[in-house]
Formats: sequence, structure tokens, C-alpha cells
Amino acid sequence: MNSWYFSKDGQQEGPVTAAQIVALVNASALDPAATQVWREGLADWIPLTQSPVFAEAPAMPRPANSMAAVNPYMVSSSTLANSRAARPDMPLEYPGIGRLAYVLFAMVSGIVLYGILFVTILAAFKTGRGAGLALGTLFIVLLFFATSLYLGAKRVSNLGMSGWAVLWSFVPFMNIWIHWRMLACPAGYENHRTLDTPGKVVTGLWIGVLVLSFIAPLFSR
Repeated sequence: MNSWYFSKDGQQEGPVTAAQIVALVNASALDPAATQVWREGLADWIPLTQSPVFAEAPAMPRPANSMAAVNPYMVSSSTLANSRAARPDMPLEYPGIGRLAYVLFAMVSGIVLYGILFVTILAAFKTGRGAGLALGTLFIVLLFFATSLYLGAKRVSNLGMSGWAVLWSFVPFMNIWIHWRMLACPAGYENHRTLDTPGKVVTGLWIGVLVLSFIAPLFSR
């Protein structure tokens, strides 16, 4: 009963919460007078201005001269484009894991899992239990694999892609492209296709490593 649907210009979107609808109104992404809403229990769609949405939403204060951040996945691309055209300074809040958080989470999880693997191997050698070593190693590998997939899915979602795009990591050559995106591209890159300064630096280093990996064998012969 807490989920709402809204319709604007013939497009239905949802489910969303009352607070999310109010955030869209605050960011000028929705015009209350032109928006119809519905939820389970209502006989038909009603105007947003005549609905209990604003009464249900908790207080949402915002700083002066600023707008509430909008999750761009809550609205259609046309609604978002029109809103951004009218309010180019409207902040966007993409879901998932950002670039820096992804790198930090990946590093910490890698260190922790490798530490557990080291302890498992050391304990197996001391006790002479080879079967325990094999099972422990398999468990750590599977845990590391699952953690990497989870973080990767959250990261590509933050870029504006489907979480399933992380599976490109297992495709030759495409894995280079998807890992570059996860490490270099800022939030919403799939929508705006703009690299910021950290992204450009990472891209330069990424290209340099790739070039060295191709020419290094030529000098080793």
C-alpha cells in the first residue's frame, strides 16, 4: 500500500514511494498539476495535487539555492532530459557503487580474502590435512568470485548500465573494456559520456599499460 505509480504525458512509471515523488517535484522533474498517480486500493488515477502523497512523504528539507538529488532511473529518459534542459544544475544520484568506493571495496575484500586463504593454507600444512586445504581453498575462491561479481554489478549499475554487464568480464577483449569503465568512468557515464579529470588520468594509465603489455614481448626476444 506504500507504493505509488505516476503517469505523465501518457507514460506510467513506478512503483515509487511518496518521498520519491516529492523529490521529483522538488527537482522540477514532475509538475504536480499535470501528474496523475495511483496505487492499490484506488478505483482510478487521481491528480497528484488531490492525492495524499505529500501528506505521506516525510519532511524533506533541502539547502537554500539547491535541489533534491534525483535518481535518474526513477524517471524515463525523456522526462529526465526535459527536466535537465529546464534545470541544468539539477543534481543526479545514481545507484550502485561509485568509482572510489568500488576500488576501496575491491582492495579491502581482496586483502581480507587472501589473508583468509593464507591462514587456511598455513593451518592445513601444520595439521597435514590436505582435504581441508582443498576445501578451504575452493571456498575462498568461490567467495572471492561471488564478491567480485557483486561489486562489479553494483559498479556498472552506477555507470548507467545493467548489472548483467559485469559478465563481460569473462569475455576476451571485452573484459578490457568493461574493467576500464569500472575503474575510470564516473557515475552515469552511459548517459553523459563525459570523463572527469580522474577518469582521464586512469584512462591514460590504462592505455599505457596495454601498450606496454603488447610491446614488451617484442623486446624480450
